[in-house]
Amino acid sequence: MFKLKFVFLMISFAVPNSWASDPMRPPAWLLESNYGSATESTKAISQFSLQQILISNNKKVAVVNGSVMTEGAKLGNAKLLKIYKDKVRIKTSKGIEILELNPHRGVKKL
Repeated sequence: MFKLKFVFLMISFAVPNSWASDPMRPPAWLLESNYGSATESTKAISQFSLQQILISNNKKVAVVNGSVMTEGAKLGNAKLLKIYKDKVRIKTSKGIEILELNPHRGVKKL
């Protein structure tokens, strides 16, 4: 019995960490900063992250930084101007920004 426990213990140390990592974590290639089709001139670091968009017959809602927002709503110093099917337009102290659902395409400055 001791030998069996010892074998299992040794196998647990031999298993790569990647097998025991968080299954919900995006793959490494998706987290790389140079992924996507945006050029360096259109890439910018934004403090805002668009996570979700919901459009129904009479309502448009976007989730930005975990907050549910409608057109005209404010989040900190930013105002959500327009909700589209795959992006939103916000006005910040730095100007107008477009946040897209695919974050690897970058933030476009207008």
